[in-house]
Amino acid sequence: MGANFAEYDSVLAKGNKDIQFPPTILNDVNLLYSMTSEDFLISGLAVIENMFYNVCYTPIGSRVYEPEFGSNIPALIHEPLIQETATYIEIELFSAAKRWVPYVSVVFKQTYVVPYPDLYLFKTYINYVDIFTGLSRNLVLNLIR
Repeated sequence: MGANFAEYDSVLAKGNKDIQFPPTILNDVNLLYSMTSEDFLISGLAVIENMFYNVCYTPIGSRVYEPEFGSNIPALIHEPLIQETATYIEIELFSAAKRWVPYVSVVFKQTYVVPYPDLYLFKTYINYVDIFTGLSRNLVLNLIR
């Protein structure tokens, strides 16, 4: 995490949403980093997207020092590729995002999950609001089996 991440956390803890804290101060290691890419460190909105990806693909209990981190989404993506499973993924996504991605507020009515049986994936369309800037963003995550 970047050197200013603690400052970002302290602003969040105070609950002061009037402060226009720039999201570019966030720094993190890119989870999707590969030997061919140049972007080992990411910042700003990419960090928030990285957090969603991390929470969605980390099974609860897999982290030694933070056993409660993650979600049940890794187990759900192996369930039948039907709308009922997609609804369970939506519920789990909201729950996990509320707990583990505190810098955003997920917009329930504009976030949904669509099963694609022919592609063996669930596509998540996430609409969220950055709580510091008030800006609304969209993120699409493909949850592949």
